[in-house]
Amino acid sequence: MKRRKKQLKEVKSIRTENESDRWNLSLDFQSDLVAFDKVEVQPTPIGGMRSFMIWVGDNFVFPEAAIKREVNGIVEVAFIVEKDGSLSHFDVKKDLGYGTKEAALELLKGAKKWKPGLVNGKPVRVAYTLPIRLNLKK
Repeated sequence: MKRRKKQLKEVKSIRTENESDRWNLSLDFQSDLVAFDKVEVQPTPIGGMRSFMIWVGDNFVFPEAAIKREVNGIVEVAFIVEKDGSLSHFDVKKDLGYGTKEAALELLKGAKKWKPGLVNGKPVRVAYTLPIRLNLKK
């Protein structure tokens, strides 16, 4: 008997990288979205997560207002890793203010494609939440 992929049609939240993270999805684009814990091969940045986080650190542009106020903490951005590896549907879940939200969105919208998540060897759309730690202390 052939096993069918279970599609999420009326999900209010799904698991992301960290079990404590939750992301409310609008019903217009979630019909073929696969829950993070149901993916056999997780989506990953090409070159690995360590390389990606180095890229984030090297390319994040601190807004002047955040620098003046010495803003520190975590900005969390949820997004979809599409079947082709592109990133879409960005949503800042935690913002530190002073332009950090806009800076994080601009950065991630310019990111290279990832290796998509796989189920039964086929690419699937997967929700992902990325924490970006900002620390201006010297």
